[in-house]
This record gives sequence, C-alpha cells and structure tokens, in this order.
Amino acid sequence: MRLAICGGLALVLVSTGALAAKGTGGPMRVAVMEFTNAAQGADLDSLGKGLQSMMTTDLAQVQSFKLVERQRLQDVQAELKLARSSDVDKNTAAKIGKLAGATHLVSGSFTVIGEKMRIDCRMFTVENGDIMMAEKMEGEKSAFFELEKDLVKKIIDANGTKLAPKERADVGRIHTADFEAFRKFSQGVAAFDDKKYDQAVAALKEAESRDKDFKLAHVTLGEYEEIITKLRSQATDILTAEDQLERLKKQKARSVQAEIAQRLLAIAAKKGPASQLERLTALHTLILGYSKGSGSRAQWYEIEEFEDRFLLDRTADSMTKSYWNEAWPLWPKLPVLPAKEFWHTPTTVAGFDKDFKEAVDTLAKRGADYPINRKNYLLENVRGGIHDFARRLQLDAHEEAKLRQKLYEMGLKLGAEDYWRHEQIELLAKYYRDILDLDRSTQLFTQMSSGEKNAWRLKGLASEIETNKRIATLLAQAPADKKRLLQEFLGAGDLGWRLGFAEKKFFKPELFTKVLYEVGRTRGISGGMDTNKYVIVGNHPIWALQSAYYLGTGARTDVLRASELYYFHLNNPNSSSKEKYDSFVIADGVPRKDLTAHFNISYTPGKDFWPSHELGASDTANTSTITTLIGNNRPVPVFLFGIRDIRCDKQKDEGGKHTLNRPMHAWGLVFQQDRVQLVEVTETVREGFDQKRLEYKVKEEQKASIGGAKPIDVSVSIDGGNLKVDVGGKTLGFKAPDDRQGFYGYAFRGEGFVQIGALALSGRK
Repeated sequence: MRLAICGGLALVLVSTGALAAKGTGGPMRVAVMEFTNAAQGADLDSLGKGLQSMMTTDLAQVQSFKLVERQRLQDVQAELKLARSSDVDKNTAAKIGKLAGATHLVSGSFTVIGEKMRIDCRMFTVENGDIMMAEKMEGEKSAFFELEKDLVKKIIDANGTKLAPKERADVGRIHTADFEAFRKFSQGVAAFDDKKYDQAVAALKEAESRDKDFKLAHVTLGEYEEIITKLRSQATDILTAEDQLERLKKQKARSVQAEIAQRLLAIAAKKGPASQLERLTALHTLILGYSKGSGSRAQWYEIEEFEDRFLLDRTADSMTKSYWNEAWPLWPKLPVLPAKEFWHTPTTVAGFDKDFKEAVDTLAKRGADYPINRKNYLLENVRGGIHDFARRLQLDAHEEAKLRQKLYEMGLKLGAEDYWRHEQIELLAKYYRDILDLDRSTQLFTQMSSGEKNAWRLKGLASEIETNKRIATLLAQAPADKKRLLQEFLGAGDLGWRLGFAEKKFFKPELFTKVLYEVGRTRGISGGMDTNKYVIVGNHPIWALQSAYYLGTGARTDVLRASELYYFHLNNPNSSSKEKYDSFVIADGVPRKDLTAHFNISYTPGKDFWPSHELGASDTANTSTITTLIGNNRPVPVFLFGIRDIRCDKQKDEGGKHTLNRPMHAWGLVFQQDRVQLVEVTETVREGFDQKRLEYKVKEEQKASIGGAKPIDVSVSIDGGNLKVDVGGKTLGFKAPDDRQGFYGYAFRGEGFVQIGALALSGRK
C-alpha cells in the first residue's frame, strides 16, 4: 500500500488486485462528503471538514478502499451547484458519485449541544442510490474521537471487510483527543478551502501546538504550506520578473549585463516539463548572480553598480522560492540549495548559448562520472548554508527547523555516511533547543548517546541533555505573568548566557526593569544597510532600512515573528540637533502597482514595552517612566507605496564626481492627528552609512480624526486611478498617482510612540 497526503486527506493507491466492492465488480472507490452542522449557529460548521478529513484518512488505511480526493468532490459540488449544507438523497448521491468516479458515497451531519455530540451517517451505493448503511452515534463531545472511530468501524463492517492486523492498528490510531485541537484543525481545513491561507496556517499551527501528537494536523500543515508557498511564489515571480525586465530594458549603457539577465529571466519564465531543467538552471544562475557575496563568478553582476540592491535581493528571494519548490521533489536529480561554488555562468552575449548549455549540464551531472562523487556533492549541498537559504525563503525560526529536518531526511534517503548523520543530528538537536522544542532536542541527543562508546563524547551529550532539563525546569517554575516573557527571552538566541541570567535574575521583583530591558533588546529590529535581515510582522516580512534603532516589535512568538511593529524615539534634551533621518521599513518585498492594506494605529505602549535604547536598565525607572517621557509627543506614521530606487549607488558624473542620479522616490499617506495627506516622497540628500534625508511634498489632504486611547483601524485600497482610505470609520478618496509601481511599507517621523498592528497586506488581481 502506498499512502499519500493530499489536501488534508490521506489517499491510498491500490493495485488492480485489491478486493472488489460488493456488487460492483471492481475496487471500492469511496467518496466521503463534508459533514454538515445540523444545529443552529455557524461557529462549529467547520467541524464537518475535520470529520471528513479524519474519516477519509482512516478509511484510506484499508487496502480494499480507494478514496476520492477532496478537491474532486468540491469540483463536483460546484459543477452540480450544490450548497455545502445540501442534504444528500438517493438521486444526489448517484449524481455526485458518478461524476466523482466513486462506487460508494458517505455523507452525514453532526450536532453539538452543550457537552453532547451526535453524528448521523449514511452510506450510498452510487450505482442505484440505495442506502447500504445508516448509523447514529451519540456521546460526550469530549469523546468525539471515539464517535469518529466507531463510525469508521461501522462503515468497514457494512462492507464485510476483514482488516489485517496492521490495518486494524492504523485505523484505530487516534488523531487527537483534544476537542479544541480538533476544532482548530477543522477551521484550518475550512479556511484553506476558502483560500484564506494565512488563517489556515495559523489555525493548523495552533492545533499542532495544542497536541504535538496530532500527526494529521502536522502533515496537513506541511502540505498546505508547500501549496501556499508555490501559489505565492508564482504570483511574486511574475511581478518581480516583470519589474526587473522593465528596469533592465532602460539600462542602455549597460547593454551586455542587462541582456544576459534578460535572457536568463526569459528562460526562467518558461512553462512545462520539457523546459524544466533549463528553467531551473536559469533560476539557479539568477539566484547566485543577484545574491551579494554569493561567491559566484557572475561577471554580469556588475548590474549591482547601477541597479537597486534591495530589488536585486528580493528578486533573488523570489527565484529561490521557485527553485526550491520545483527542485526538491526531483531530489536527488538536482541539488536543492543554490550551490555557491557554481562557476558556470554566462558572461558574454556572444557566448551565452554555449555557456548556458554548460551550466545546464553541470547542474544535472556534476560528479556523475563517479556515483560516490555525485552522492557526496549532493550531501554537501544540503549540509551547509541552510540559514542563509532559510532567509531567502523568508522563513521564521520554527519554519527553518522544519526545513532542516526535511533536508536531513533527504540526506538519509541518499544513504548518508555516519559522520554526516551524526553531525546533522547534533545540529538539529541544538536548533530544536534554540526554539525551545525541548522534547525533540532531548530525543535527538538521547539517540546520539545510544551505541556511543567514547566516554568524553557521552559526557558531552549528557551535559546537553542536562541543559535541556535546566530550561524545562525554569519554564515549569515560571510565574504565570512572566512565563511568556521568559519563553521570548530564552528563544531569542545566545541561549548560554540567557539561561544563566534567567536562573539568577528573571524572577526577582526588584530586577524586573532589567528583565524588561533584556526582553526589549530582543525585540529590536536590526537592518540598516543589510537588505537581507527581516522580522515577520503578522505574516509579512519587514525590512528595516533606515534608523532601525528606533524600531522594534511587540511580543515575539518566535525570534523572527511578532504581531506588531513599533516606533519609539525621543530626542536627547541635551543635544542641540534634532533627528534628521526618518525611520522606514519595507513590507513583503514585492513590487506592486495596485494593492489593499489593513492595519491599525495605536499611540499607547503595552505593559511589557521597554525602550531599551532610550532607558537602558535603570534601577529607578519603571513602566510609568515611559508615559512621563512620552508626554504629549506623537510621531507621524506614513504608509508608503510605489517605493523605488531604494539602494542605488551614487554614479560619477562627467567630471568624476559622485552624484545622486537615482534618488529614492515614493508616494505616501501621512496620518496627522486631524488629517490624512497624500504626499510625494523624495530623497534629497544621502550621507554616511547610506542615510537618506526625505522630503515630503503634499499633493492633497482631507480632514480626519486620528488617535485616542484605542487603536484606530485603517484600510487603504489602490485600484487603477482610485485611492480609497478608510480611517476610524470615515472614507476618504484621493486620485492615485500614475507612477506608483514599486514596493510598499511605512515611514515614521517625530518623537513619541506609535504602533502598527493587525497588518494584512496584499496585491490586487
């Protein structure tokens, strides 16, 4: 039997020798419909998808059944124009079953009232629509898993199927006994079907975190993340490649470098299996060429001298996602990480075809003259550079752990030697500890200890396990009001000194400001001239490109993930000069012309906010000190769009003097206390460390009341010539600028505190 997971459903592919279904003369092809909610209230509607997924997964363990994919059933329902809640009768069952290619169809409903749950189920024979089974299961809501298992057993028994011992064990395995985990899992499947991808991932992650043994949630999450990544990277590729091609066409003075890049982009855009190897080679070459410091001999990368370096890096990110999505299923035919030592890059227009053919052959055949050489090359490929690769994929730390685990398992399938396995297991164990997944970390350290005979090695592994115990003990002893802060502090990296600090100082009331100071430091955003450092706010990577020391985030759920972005700055009263540089960030890293943006603006710091760069770790300061310092100061947030030429170097003029011939340019919506302004933003002066002075020219403004004790909701919609802003319940209309193609993000000006939360940004179709 071969088991595949698809759309949250397990599908079994059986041989032609599978047991025949009763009266059908062939394998039993079963379609499990979504169960409907028979009770009033829609808050539990999604449980029907969870039941459908669990039952299909269980039935798929039986070799004599073949399951119809959920996506196929959804297509059939759409074709027949059947609502999700439609009752399935004899005629409907026959129609659905025949269109879906099923011999039998399972449908039903569920009812949850208080702490009781009931599941009604019928099984139809598609050939004539007859009901061959009708069952009603009742019990405690908390024992929903027993009801589901009993129902599956009834379906199997109704078909006279005798299970083999392994089938019986697989069918009887409980997915989860936690009703809330089941509910979150169901919500995740429903959100994915509705194309609400961020909600789907968030719900499945919550289900997985509530029950770490919930394998179906884990597998479904992994599959959905891959599908979502592919969908988003395809859309991003189109936007990024189009933007890049248009800009390259304008670089007439750099025709050689621009033409090579254009040819590679055109090959990377080819579709279909026949072009796969050429497409992947072009992507591989572009990634190395656009990645600063890649070590590649891409001489055409002189483009960096005149092109926007931020755009080049985001193009490399986009191409990396596409390459990974297409290359890893082909493993081990191709390396899955772009190889920095790959030297076969076209360097001239005249020799492009010859050089590119050599690059194609090298990518697919390097080391193939001897199988052991090819194997070692591929193992080395997934051994190092994972952290940089994860940054190109724009992953958070927990997602990087999944990537590392996947690459390790891919290496095992290739028959990796002991030294490779031991090294990778140890790295994985330490990485899991860094993200506080202590159970997996300890399990791997224990696995390494098994069979180890070197006394010093055993002593070292015992020390690693003891460190995990210290962390677990500290977390278990943490007071409820400090546990989240402690998890955030320990999960921020540099665990060695953090663990010692936490054990000695974290729980002492008199040292609480020192605790807030250390936590505040972990929430800062590094960036500046490094265009590859980001933090994920909501579900959007954010790059802080100027005055990053005034920027930070709310509480981190991951060293690279938070829900809010904040700006805090107070000018030193003893200084005669005011801050002359605005802080600004870029979100998503995808150039767009039309978009929608939803966020809220708040001027009130949270209780655990601590401006470490302003207050330090003073013993006398406390949280009320922050309010006093802020006073009546209120910064001005600006939503930027159409940002271009972010990191273009100065160019020499005819006299040999470096001039700013491509200053950064953007459009912005300035949210003043009593108005919203549409402004043109232009870089006027660039000084040391690439610091930009920005000039804001007001084009249009409208009255609005912004601010107060509560966060104010903002929506921005740019569609064609229309720019609509909803702020605090009032709708404002502006004329959208024509030259608005570019990145988007935020700028912050002035003194005080402001926070951007509930961030949801997307492009228009």
